[in-house]
Amino acid sequence: FFFMSVSRETTRDLLLKAHERFDIEYGGFLSNHMTHGLMALDMLGASSERLASWFQEYIKHDVNGSQLEPAQSPGDLTIDENNWNQFKGKRENFPELYEFFKKQAESATEQEIVNKFISDLAPGVAGSALHPMIHLGFSIAFSDSNVPFAEGLAYMTHSFLPLLDYSLFESNSTPEDSQKDLKAIVVDIRNDDGLWNLMRNTKETGFQSKLKLLQDSVSLLGHLSKWNVLHSNTSSEEEEQQVFEAACKELAQTAVFAFYYTKPPCTEFFLLHGVTGCYAAICIASMITNHEQRMKVLFHFAAAFLATFIVEGSPDCITGSTDADHPISPTNDWQAIVDQVLQENTDRNDVHMIKLIYVCKRFSEMYGEDPLWVNAAGCLTLSSILDTSDYDFAIGISQEPNPR
Repeated sequence: FFFMSVSRETTRDLLLKAHERFDIEYGGFLSNHMTHGLMALDMLGASSERLASWFQEYIKHDVNGSQLEPAQSPGDLTIDENNWNQFKGKRENFPELYEFFKKQAESATEQEIVNKFISDLAPGVAGSALHPMIHLGFSIAFSDSNVPFAEGLAYMTHSFLPLLDYSLFESNSTPEDSQKDLKAIVVDIRNDDGLWNLMRNTKETGFQSKLKLLQDSVSLLGHLSKWNVLHSNTSSEEEEQQVFEAACKELAQTAVFAFYYTKPPCTEFFLLHGVTGCYAAICIASMITNHEQRMKVLFHFAAAFLATFIVEGSPDCITGSTDADHPISPTNDWQAIVDQVLQENTDRNDVHMIKLIYVCKRFSEMYGEDPLWVNAAGCLTLSSILDTSDYDFAIGISQEPNPR
């Protein structure tokens, strides 16, 4: 099902080296993307030489003057099944959390571990700008090393940030004639003056601090509660699987839609994380055996995705979707796009670009050829974006700064 690269041994070695040498975060709050990039390159078919050269390239990577920081060693603290839950969201003790989850991974399958811990972790997927969930989801797709898998679980615990209480959704009965698809909910959110003004009147500037303004948001819960797929009645495992797959596909289409149809297309930094985060959420949820539990994972990711859209200023992705002249990918050839990041001596080293290509290619394999997938990947890959600083941030606010 997942592509097995000819360079898998190199990748595993580099993943271990990355863990031993570098901390999970740097510069106070920036997420280390080394592991995501290595796994995505591997799954795209990178050579051992390309993996090794990208590893060295990312070590030199700099964001606002900050670079990767040395890994911390575990202290004397012992984390076990009785106390691990106490460390959720405290943003400390990552090395000890890693040791705990690594021991778990040595004595059970990835699926068993996900099913064991996900109900406690899923509500907090918005933490650290979705990166912990992305870390775990990509490790499940890679499925060939305990190191990133244990890191992902530890990071999700470390950065746990709950947005909405699922039990409030359960008690919030939404009439059938008010239910709608996710894209329509995105349109409603763009037209929601309260959420629009919240992000334009706040003194908060950081992504995560603005995201926290939406914790326990009645407005956000009201919008998400209208998603029709969350109200599907099922009477068999077959029907449950159909509902789950339809929800995953709709999430993927909506996340890529919001990213691709901004003007200019495919430049919004955190909407890109909505796409890679969506794929990660699907990978995680697909491991879960209980239908209600996997739908809860999708609920919590959808909340994080919609919150990200709001934080970035509820940008206009509607006009672009109806514009016959909206830019499209210069090529429909996936290999030509992939080669842009696999070639030796390429300048396409941006880890977000690499992950976006991998995810959109996977979506095309999972959900069928749709111009959306190749256009999003191609427009980003063949753009002038080469590094983090080249992206747009809060594009909705920069383009439409005024409150309503």
